[in-house]
Amino acid sequence: MPLGHLADRRGPRDPAVLLSLSTGAVVASFLVIGSFAPFVAQVPSGVRTS
Repeated sequence: MPLGHLADRRGPRDPAVLLSLSTGAVVASFLVIGSFAPFVAQVPSGVRTS
């Protein structure tokens, strides 16, 4: 579901909180990545397109 549609249905706060939490989780995971291969595997999992 596109985030704009979700924001129209639920209000702008819920998608903003969801994006903030997911961004924080992805950034925090960068602290434990030790080499290039897990980094490449992690980046696409944090990006979702519709």
